[in-house]
Amino acid sequence: MPKRMAEQTGPKGVIADFKAAQAVMRQERLVEQLKREAMLNRLAVGDPVAEAKVAFDETDPVDSDEEEILNMYRNKLIQQSMPVWGSLERLAAGMVGVALEEQPKDSWMVVHLRRIGYEVSVRMDFILEEVAVRRPWIRFVSTDVDQLLPGFAAEGLPALACFKNGEQLVNGVRVTDEMTVHSSRFEVEHVENWLVSKGLLHKAMTPVSETSAPKHVTTESADHDSDFSFGD
Repeated sequence: MPKRMAEQTGPKGVIADFKAAQAVMRQERLVEQLKREAMLNRLAVGDPVAEAKVAFDETDPVDSDEEEILNMYRNKLIQQSMPVWGSLERLAAGMVGVALEEQPKDSWMVVHLRRIGYEVSVRMDFILEEVAVRRPWIRFVSTDVDQLLPGFAAEGLPALACFKNGEQLVNGVRVTDEMTVHSSRFEVEHVENWLVSKGLLHKAMTPVSETSAPKHVTTESADHDSDFSFGD
């Protein structure tokens, strides 16, 4: 059941509440659909973990061998006093600036600007949950674009902004244009390859070095006016 929204009064308030509830229900349906797709994809390639489970286990997005490697890597980062996150944080728009101020030096933060109930936004959040587990040295945050940047064009989604040392170095508008994949069919590998292309990742599971990080990278589209910048 969707969470009950804060009620408003009057005819306009009733309509606004109804639309908000519709968006939440649509988001929940999309998430369930993505879970089913992920399960079917794992079954199609003969994943023994998937075959052994009746339902998709969202707390175990990687197989046991890879999870063991990831745990070893997290422990190594902790021993080296490096920041470790390992999950997607959903923050209110007003908390993004606070998170940027608190971000440890020389570490990356990737902010996903999502729209509630919008298919590509739901899919990106779903995928970033897994990427965050696989790449725990990068902080992944998701926030409501309509609260942070009112009037942001839907044509610019999915949108990712990447920060380091308080500076926005990557401005990714409709990032699927650079993934050579249909805008609603991108997968984990497409997002990770995009991060590699921007200097946040190497293909191997090791933190990006200072020498390989871009000084300034901008992703722009000539087809729509959805450029953005925030965090100053």
